[in-house]
Amino acid sequence: MTYVEYVELNLSLSTPFLPGSADANEVDLDWPLRPSEVKGIWRWWARALVAGALFNKGLLHGRVVGGIVKDASREEASCISRITGLYLGLGYVGGDGAKSSCFRIMINPDTQQYLSQQINPNSDLNQLQRIKLLTLGEKNRRKRIKYVSRASITLKISDNIPCNLDKASIEASLSALALAFKYSCFGKGGRRGLGCFNITPHGQYSQIFLMSDQ
Repeated sequence: MTYVEYVELNLSLSTPFLPGSADANEVDLDWPLRPSEVKGIWRWWARALVAGALFNKGLLHGRVVGGIVKDASREEASCISRITGLYLGLGYVGGDGAKSSCFRIMINPDTQQYLSQQINPNSDLNQLQRIKLLTLGEKNRRKRIKYVSRASITLKISDNIPCNLDKASIEASLSALALAFKYSCFGKGGRRGLGCFNITPHGQYSQIFLMSDQ
């Protein structure tokens, strides 16, 4: 089967990356960055964009939680999921019109460019809060965990199944992915500035990822 490639992203690691494997403290050098992790963060940002667009149009009102914070109602959350899955092409598992993802994520890690190291108890990395929590052990002994300090990965996004997405929908969906790479990172420290990558994009939608750096 011939796939239509939308964009190719050459990724180079810019901060320490803490992926897991069957052993959470070991690095899976074959798949340190998994398509499922990329897809999960991609969907999170796509849902956030959809929710923001609905809110701006006065179509998202939410429900009060705890008297202070508002959260989407069940109906609103279902609507957000449906738009994200069907109109942005990221897959929908709802009973009405369930559909697989329109996008295929292919990851080719350059294993020759990896450098996996063990975090030494005296390392500067241990000054980071997230690392301190991950390395906590029993009886004041710290766990020894491994991380990736250098990595080069090629990630390609192509079509997956016939979806008839128009150009605007593809651009909107890939824009969510561009935001995911700009504002989110990967691995166990992804929310603390660990596992971040520099991106060099190629292909017909590369401009979307260049704009996200501006």
